[in-house]
Amino acid sequence: RIRTYSSRYVRMRTIFLAQPVDPDQLPKSVPDYESVGAAWASVEELSTLRLRGTEPLHWCTHVAQGGEVYPLSVLDDRGER
Repeated sequence: RIRTYSSRYVRMRTIFLAQPVDPDQLPKSVPDYESVGAAWASVEELSTLRLRGTEPLHWCTHVAQGGEVYPLSVLDDRGER
């Protein structure tokens, strides 16, 4: 998503999709400065969780419904122009 706030700057939000190396790995459970913890959740469960915003539900729904996901190589500026 790209938002233009003025002629001086543009904000680009990048969402990264990843899969755990070990699916049995427990998510972070100890609160710290950045979060109160983590949990694995289905798209359906996301709507019941108290999140800071609606973007996680939006993007998880997008992926679950087969929405387009781009490879990391689109961020590489070493390719042909």
